[in-house]
Amino acid sequence: MKVKVQTLQDSGSAGKGGDIELDDEIFAVEPRADILHRVVTWQLINRRAPARAARERSDVARTGKKFGRQKGGGTARHGDRRAPIFVGGGKAHGPRARVFTSSLNKKVRQLGLKMALSSKAKEGNLIVVDNLDVSEAKTKSLKAQLGKLGFGKTALVIDGDALNVGFARASSNLESVNLLPAVGANVYDIMRHETLVLTRAAVEKLEARARTAHHREVDHALGEQCGRLPGRCERQQAGDQGRGRGAVQPQGGEREHDRRQGKDEALEGCALPPLRCEESDRDAGRGPGSDRRDERDLSHGSQAI
Repeated sequence: MKVKVQTLQDSGSAGKGGDIELDDEIFAVEPRADILHRVVTWQLINRRAPARAARERSDVARTGKKFGRQKGGGTARHGDRRAPIFVGGGKAHGPRARVFTSSLNKKVRQLGLKMALSSKAKEGNLIVVDNLDVSEAKTKSLKAQLGKLGFGKTALVIDGDALNVGFARASSNLESVNLLPAVGANVYDIMRHETLVLTRAAVEKLEARARTAHHREVDHALGEQCGRLPGRCERQQAGDQGRGRGAVQPQGGEREHDRRQGKDEALEGCALPPLRCEESDRDAGRGPGSDRRDERDLSHGSQAI
C-alpha cells in the first residue's frame, strides 16, 4: 500500500514529502468487529482501579451492648448500635474489595492492533506526515495548519520513540488532538479518534513491532516441527510400552541391547565347570530313599536363570 506523505511546514501540498510504502500485513488486514471488541473490552477492564470495600456491620467499631430495654421502652426492639438503620452503623450489602483484571492472548492483541490500523487506512482516515517539526510552537498557527490537512473532529498523532517538544506544547491546548509515542499505540485510542496521524518514525516502529512478534511465532513453529530430544519421562514411558514391533524405542536402546548381547556371547564361549552343592547338616540325616538329591550339578546357564 502506497500513501502520500504530507508535511506540516507546507500544508497546502500533500505530495511534498514523497510516498511511503506501508506493509500490507499490518495496514491491509480485513477488520473484524469481534476481535476489536475483545481487545477494547480487555483494555477497559484492566484500566479500572480496584474497588474499595465498605465497612459492614461486623467491621464497625461500636459497642455491642443492647440499646434500651426489650419491653416497656415504647420503641422498637434493638440490639447493638452496629445495625445499618442507625447513623454510624455498618453498610448493608456494601461493595466488596475487588481487583478488576482480564487476560487476552498475545496473538489476539497483536491482531487487534493490525485491524485497528487497517480500519483507519480502509476508511481513508490515515494520514502520514514526514515529521512533527513546526516553525512556531504556537497553538493558533498549529490549529490553522491542522485544519488544512483535514484532521477532522478528533485526531490521534503517533510519533516515534520521543515526542516532538514543540508540537506537544502547541497541541496541549487543542482538545481534539492527542499525542502518543509509538510504544503507546493501542486499539482503544485509535478507534475512538476519527483520524489517525502517523509520522515516518511511527510507521517504522509499528512495522518493526509487528515483525518482531511474527519472528517469534515462526521460531516457535520451527522449534515444534524440528522436535526435541526425548526427556527422562518420555524414555521411561517408551520403555514401559515394551520392545514389540511398532513400539517406540527410547534413545540409546539399541546400544544397550548390543552391549548385553555381546556379554552373553562372551559368556557362552567360556567353558565353566559345573557347580556342586555340598551336603548340608540339615540333609545329613536323610536316607538314601529321600526325594532330595544329595548332589546337584548346576550349569552356568541354569544358575543365571
